[in-house]
Amino acid sequence: MSTNDEPLVSVDNLQTSFYTEEGEVKAVNGVSYQIDRGERFAVVGESGAGKSVTSLSIMRLIDDPGRIKGGEVTFRSASAVATLARKFPKAVATENNDGFVHVTELRSDSGSVGDDPGATVRDRPKQVATDLHDGDLHVEAGYVDVLDASEDAMRELRGNEIAMIFQDPHTALNPVYTVGEQISEAIRKHLDLGDKAARERSIEMLERVGIPDAEERYSDYPHEFSGGMQQRAVIAIALSCDPSLIVADEPTTALDVTIEAQILELLEELSDEEDVAVQLITHDLGVVAELCDSVMVMYAGKPVERSSVEDLYYEPKHPYTVGLMSSIPRIGDKRDRLDTVPGTMPDLVQLPSGCSFHPRCPYAEEACIQHEPPLVDVESGEPVEDPDPEIHSAACLEYTGELTEGVDFDVQIREDAAADGGESV
Repeated sequence: MSTNDEPLVSVDNLQTSFYTEEGEVKAVNGVSYQIDRGERFAVVGESGAGKSVTSLSIMRLIDDPGRIKGGEVTFRSASAVATLARKFPKAVATENNDGFVHVTELRSDSGSVGDDPGATVRDRPKQVATDLHDGDLHVEAGYVDVLDASEDAMRELRGNEIAMIFQDPHTALNPVYTVGEQISEAIRKHLDLGDKAARERSIEMLERVGIPDAEERYSDYPHEFSGGMQQRAVIAIALSCDPSLIVADEPTTALDVTIEAQILELLEELSDEEDVAVQLITHDLGVVAELCDSVMVMYAGKPVERSSVEDLYYEPKHPYTVGLMSSIPRIGDKRDRLDTVPGTMPDLVQLPSGCSFHPRCPYAEEACIQHEPPLVDVESGEPVEDPDPEIHSAACLEYTGELTEGVDFDVQIREDAAADGGESV
């Protein structure tokens, strides 16, 4: 199968820790998922669940005292592979070289390059690199091993193929440069445009994210923008180089509802029309319902539920997810008080035994204290090895048959109830 048919991003058993005086903080502990081209994928959970660290890990932006301990992150983009193969020919994986750039399919102007493209790369690595540089060969498919890539290679990927919308625009923008110059810098770097063309595209991007009088505001400094406008400027930087993947960490936090709707519509348009994938980091389940196709719920550094957005909203299967869903206020809600998830996120240095959620779970039994539940198919109870978005999975002993009493929640949101206010039953 061509790698063009494979996921754009694959994350397998990702582990990231921070080493402190108190001990090892296991912020991300065995996270696996995949994102297809054009897919809108959400990662949700409370503060401290590991959402942002997961995103920073796949961008290779973990600073000391943090370290990515293990796992694998692959990014499948023919354009990214072609760029890195041209700029870092010694990084192309061959029979004698454990490179981080893997070329799996090639095309030449005169036809296919041999019956076995892999053998061609192994047999003629120097010639292949030269032909790629000269434009005589074209990468049809391949992938980048992100965790093994050099820092120089990651700089080529970040902002170009993979863009991130950071949660805090105040720290994301440099206060001593104009907003327009910060957008233009990324465009000149990655799109190889001149100053005039970069300025024109920067103004176009400011207009696209809803900045009024964009041509005049191009020369303003960040402090002259409101908080919401700063966030939109950060989004403009992320969109400016036409990335294949946008990692959006709470992108609508500082925005009013009108601009929030505009930004969500823009992300949806990019996904639908330009096949851009979106990884959304959020605690706002309303935004997830509005924008996303699939979702992963995280708790204490691990995924506890994974499904399509529709399945998660109509039939959540993990007690933690049920707690999150029950805490959402709804139009027409007749409850006097909103439900809450009791307690707080556990200490990631000393996690509870068994299921990390058991101290807060109203359905916890002795088995939950003794055994850590695997992520299983909620229908069959079989462990889910590969992150398949078609499989609704949850990490709860309810679905492995190990609970005596079992859980008694049956949270579903009827179509008619959702339409007239979303009252849960």
